[in-house]
Amino acid sequence: MPPASRNLLTALGAVGLSTAVAACGSAGSAASTTTTARRAVTVADVGTTPPIVAQPAASGAGVAGCRATTLATLDGVAKRIYFQGAHGRNGASAVGRLARSQALASAVASGNRAATLAALRPLLKHQILHITIRHGSKVVANVGHVPVMAPIHGRLYGAGGALAGTYVLSVTNPGSYVGITSGLTGATVLVRSGARHVASSPTAGPAHLATHGSTTYAGVNYRIASFTGHAFPSGPLRISMLVPPTAFKACATHPSLRATDVLGQVAVRLFNAETSGTRVQQALSYVAKDPAYRRALAARDRAGMTAAVRNGFFHVRRYHMVRVLGSRGSNFVVDVGGPFVLAPASRTLRGPGGRNEGRITLAIQDDTGYIKLLTRFTGGAVILHEGRVLVPGSTFDPGPAKIPARGVVTYRGTRYDAFSFTGRAFPSGPLRISLLVPLR
Repeated sequence: MPPASRNLLTALGAVGLSTAVAACGSAGSAASTTTTARRAVTVADVGTTPPIVAQPAASGAGVAGCRATTLATLDGVAKRIYFQGAHGRNGASAVGRLARSQALASAVASGNRAATLAALRPLLKHQILHITIRHGSKVVANVGHVPVMAPIHGRLYGAGGALAGTYVLSVTNPGSYVGITSGLTGATVLVRSGARHVASSPTAGPAHLATHGSTTYAGVNYRIASFTGHAFPSGPLRISMLVPPTAFKACATHPSLRATDVLGQVAVRLFNAETSGTRVQQALSYVAKDPAYRRALAARDRAGMTAAVRNGFFHVRRYHMVRVLGSRGSNFVVDVGGPFVLAPASRTLRGPGGRNEGRITLAIQDDTGYIKLLTRFTGGAVILHEGRVLVPGSTFDPGPAKIPARGVVTYRGTRYDAFSFTGRAFPSGPLRISLLVPLR
């Protein structure tokens, strides 16, 4: 797995996309506005984000058409990930907290910096990475030092409906964005402000880069896809993808390849990150080194193991563990967590002299979280089956009676192009994952 894929789950967590994500919605212009009671919020986005559809390549387009489809599809995924930074769960949650805080509105209306900071700090919640609040032209709060992008502009209103102040905030770190996008697409992703480097993964890329076409870097010829994002607090950012030749390899033998084939690889990369990425390996190490859990496992203390998981592991935010199973042989198993999780990762616990002291298996993602992420990033429907049992949270219920590994299926009058592959359920066994992309 390339470095970007190994770090994908870490990046997902850092940008607030590792679990349930708010729906993408529909973007119709360079800025969309949401208005609720005494709140107006403007989100800078990438403009129109059309749905991804599995249209076939134009007749006779051949390899060139296949490459164009691949590039356009990966570009669409990159835009969707960017869009989530501003419109996803973290952004919506942050805006809601600010709107509900009358203490913050009162402090801002008074122009009191100390009172504003005191009211603001409990509202940050590890989500707001940078925020600037103004009362008129006066800055009353400016919190955050990490690089950010995809700004959200809003207003604060007092109890009587009077305008207290304005703010601009961000929940999106460019480094996390490029890590996610590179991990899911296999491309090198760069964020630049003019000639200034902002973030990139896995390499910095060439010093000068066109907005489209191709470029040769470090001896490799890449195809370029790019779009304009927004810097914090304002101004343009150029987000570019350098797509390597390996992304187009299938076009030589399958020139009729559809967008679904490309999106299917996104689904596979996301699943692989859940089971073998950096964060799940770190979670395994964390559990393996926990003395209370190790003592309880050695003593076959079910209550102690359960307490260590529920009161400890489940509260470590950076790992997002959703289920932990510890065992000593086949006769002692303690399994704690939700029923529908996927992508198990395991490690044998070793004592002095390499003695086998048990085994741990854990998951950092539940089925619903994976389904939501994949839906938001690809625009397709996602259906999971354990054997013949439909996994709760699947996009369709009951869904098509039969879904091919690759091919067209019709459900409720709509034709879909299907891509299916087999992952692992928890703690073992096959999990059938199907991505259904609407056919034009």
